[in-house]
Amino acid sequence: MDKRPFLSLLSDADRAKVNTNIFHSSSADEQKLSISLKNISGELTPCEILSFPILDFQDSIESFILVIKIEKVEKNVEIHETKPRVANSKLDPSFLSNLFHELLTPMNVIVGFAQEITDSLSNPSEDQKEAAEIIQENQKILLQTMDTAVEYTHMEQNDFSLTLQEVVFVDILDKIEASIKKVSKNAGVKLQYGKVSSSLQFITDESRFNTLLNLILKFSLQMTKEKIVFLSAYSIDDDSFALTIKDRRGSISDLLLQKITLYLLVNQNHCSFLLVQLP
Repeated sequence: MDKRPFLSLLSDADRAKVNTNIFHSSSADEQKLSISLKNISGELTPCEILSFPILDFQDSIESFILVIKIEKVEKNVEIHETKPRVANSKLDPSFLSNLFHELLTPMNVIVGFAQEITDSLSNPSEDQKEAAEIIQENQKILLQTMDTAVEYTHMEQNDFSLTLQEVVFVDILDKIEASIKKVSKNAGVKLQYGKVSSSLQFITDESRFNTLLNLILKFSLQMTKEKIVFLSAYSIDDDSFALTIKDRRGSISDLLLQKITLYLLVNQNHCSFLLVQLP
């Protein structure tokens, strides 16, 4: 799968089925199809595919999460040959790290000059103001994405460090609100606080903690069908605390629970390393 397009692994009939019902469908509903995938020997293996569309802030389909379940696996199938093939296909993490840094430099130059042009406008129109806000917002997203990519390459090389400090949860709420403000507005979903302990403190890498929490909050704001997402944070005992996200006062909706669970499952290998320790 790492060397060939996904559709090339399907039979002609299944390729048309997947294109029609998933990729070329405008439906934002989840889809379940029975298909056959080619294994490493080129033989077709019966599978069940689940498709979960990911929507952007305009409710347009941005991408898909595909979960494939093999219906039957022969016990005597030899799979040891796949390991060296996958390993040999990986790019050198140090190369990726240098590549990300090289990409970031011209991007910063472009964004910087765009900001200078915006600032030079003596009386900008509403459209120009909106364009400037969009540039600034996407600059933050780009920097966050590139930083996460660089962190990931460092993790692949076992070369990363944590900057641990004591964090008071209520002190980072302003940063959280500023980070999700645009997504909240575009999605038409408000962030409200449930039970938040003013005395909650813990030791962590604040930057990584904020990044992870912001990612999950933004995802929740975009995925929920409700109008409010509630964030709570409180101590459970002397050794642990809880962060909860729900879109109903009494509980989380089944839809949002399913989306978050799947999101974390798919991205578990790409999340920033996070260490939390109570003082």
